Amino acid sequence: MTGQTRSTRFTVLWTLTAAVLLACAPARGADRLAWMELDGALREQPHPFTWLMGGDAEPTLADVLSLFDEAATRSTLDGLVIRIKDIALTRSQIEEIRRGMAHVREAGRPIYVFADAYGPGAYAIAGAADHVLLQRGGVVSLPGLYAEEMYLGGTLEWLGLKADFLQVGDFKGASEQLTRTGPSEEWSENIDGVLDDIYEQSLLRIMRDRKLSRSTLDAVLGHTLALRGEEAKKLGLIDAVIDVRELRDWLEAKQGDTVKWTKLSTGGDEELNFFALWQTLMTGGSPKHRITKPTVAVLHITGTIVDGESSIGGMFASESAGSRTMREALKAIEEEDLIEAVVVRIDSPGGSAMASEIIWQGLDQLRSTRPVYISVGSLAASGGYYCAVGGDKIFVNESSIVGSIGVVGGKIIMKGLYDKLHVGIYPRARGPLAGIMSSVEGFNPEHRAVIQTMMEETYDMFADHVTDARDGIDLSVVAEGRLFTGRQAIALRMADRIGGLPETIAAVADAAGLEAGEYDVVDYPEPESIEDFLGSIMSLAAPDQTAGLAMMLRELVGEKHWPVVRDTLSGLLLLRREPVLLISPRVLLID
Repeated sequence: MTGQTRSTRFTVLWTLTAAVLLACAPARGADRLAWMELDGALREQPHPFTWLMGGDAEPTLADVLSLFDEAATRSTLDGLVIRIKDIALTRSQIEEIRRGMAHVREAGRPIYVFADAYGPGAYAIAGAADHVLLQRGGVVSLPGLYAEEMYLGGTLEWLGLKADFLQVGDFKGASEQLTRTGPSEEWSENIDGVLDDIYEQSLLRIMRDRKLSRSTLDAVLGHTLALRGEEAKKLGLIDAVIDVRELRDWLEAKQGDTVKWTKLSTGGDEELNFFALWQTLMTGGSPKHRITKPTVAVLHITGTIVDGESSIGGMFASESAGSRTMREALKAIEEEDLIEAVVVRIDSPGGSAMASEIIWQGLDQLRSTRPVYISVGSLAASGGYYCAVGGDKIFVNESSIVGSIGVVGGKIIMKGLYDKLHVGIYPRARGPLAGIMSSVEGFNPEHRAVIQTMMEETYDMFADHVTDARDGIDLSVVAEGRLFTGRQAIALRMADRIGGLPETIAAVADAAGLEAGEYDVVDYPEPESIEDFLGSIMSLAAPDQTAGLAMMLRELVGEKHWPVVRDTLSGLLLLRREPVLLISPRVLLID
C-alpha cells in the first residue's frame, strides 16, 4: 500500500502517540478511557472487495458510527478520547459523527478531543465534545465558507467546441458550467441561498457548542485567520493547550484517577485475505450475503446515476450507481423474507433520467411489501432526489443538499475542434431524426422540438412522483431546479426528519416492529465476485486512453478540486449516450 493511499484512509487504530500514552502501566481500578483516531476520508458504502481486502482497508461512515455506539453502551468505559488528524470528511458526515458523539455524552461519558490544529471540519467535530484540547504551537483557523465554481464556456469556444443545451427549470443550472463564462442570475440566487444557510448553520453550531455571543464570533471570524492556542483559549474556542506528551497527565487530573486505555477498532486488517479468497473460490467465487435473522437492508445509491452496472470509481473515474445493479440488489432484497425493512442511503447528484426512473420503479414496488426509508448523505439532487421520493420517509442531515427538480439536455458540438485539428468528418444519415446526436451539427428546429418534448415529459413525470409522495408540497416553491439544504427541506415538506444513517435505520426498524438489538444490518449491493475482482485488477493494469488527459486535468485543478471536477465531467459525459439528464451541478466547497 502506497503512502498516498494511506494518507487518504480513515483509520481507527493505535498510533505511536498512543504507544507513548500507554507506556506507564495503570493501577488497578483505574478509569478506562476509549481511544480512537480520525484520519483521512470515509467511504459511504463498503468497498465491494472488502471481504477480500480486510475490514479495515477502507472503513465506512457506518463503521465509525458503530464505535460511538460501543463507547456509549460498554459499561466498562468512563469516557472517550478522539485524536483528530488530517480528516477529509463531508459536512454531512461530520454532522453524523457529532450525533454519534452526542449519544456517548448522553450515556454520561465525557468526550475529549485533541488535535495539532483545528480547521473548520475538525473544529465542528471538536465542538461536540466536552473538552477541546489543542497541541501546544497549534492554531485554530475558522476562515468561513468559500466556494468556487468553474465555468468552461469560454474554454470550449477557444477549443472550437460548442455546448448546445436546453433545460426545464429556470434554476436548474447544470448546463451553465459548459455554456457560460459565469453564473446566471437564477443560478446565483439558487446557490447563494444554499451557501447562506450552510454558513448560518456553522455559526449557530459554534455559538451553541462554545456558548459564544454572535458579536464575539464575528470578531474572531472577521479579523484573525489563525488563532494561537492561548488566544483561542482566552476567547473560549478551546479548553486547554497541552503537548501530546502531557495528555495522560492532563486527563488523569481531569478524571481524578489513573487512566487505563481501551482501543476501539472496526476490526479486520489491511492485507489480502487469502483464506477468504480460497474459501470463495471453493464455493463458486461469489461472497453473497447469508441472512439468518430479521434484517434491515441498507441499499447504497452513491455517485452519478447511470444505465447498466455500477462502478466503484477511482483516480480517474467517478463512482456511479447503475440502474441494473440497483434493480438486481432490490430484487435480491425483495426475495429475502428475513429482510423486513430497507434504508436507501443516497449520496448522488443524479444523472441518467431513464436510470433514475428505473430505480424509482424498483423502490416504489419494494415499499409495497415493507417499509422503505431514505437517508440522504451530502447530496440527493435531481436524479438523486427522484429516487428519494420512492421511499416512505426521507431523513436528511442539516447541510444535505436536496432538490434540483428539473431537467437538462443537449450535446457538445465538436466541429470547431475537428477543423482546428484538420480532421475531416463526413456525416451520413437516413431518417428524419438520425442525425439528432451529430457531433458536427447543432440541433435543427425539428430536433430541438423533439428534445424539448422529451425533457418536458421527464419533468412532468418527476413532478408527479414528487407530488404523489410528498403530501402538501408546493412545486411552485421547490421545483424549477431549486436547491435546498436539509434544514430548509424539512420546512418545505421535501423531507421528513433530521437524522443520519443510524437514526434512519432505527426508525425503519421500529416501523417494521423490530426490537433494538434483535436484527442485523446488511449492505447492498452485495460484495462483488472474484471474477469482478480480477477484472478490476486488469483494468488498472491497462488504463484506457483517457487516463492521460484525466491526469493532466487533475494536476491543473489540484487535488482538492479534482473529485468534484471528475464527477461533474463524468456526469455530463452521459450525454454521449442519451440527450436528457436529471443531474445537478457540483459546487467546489473549500473550508
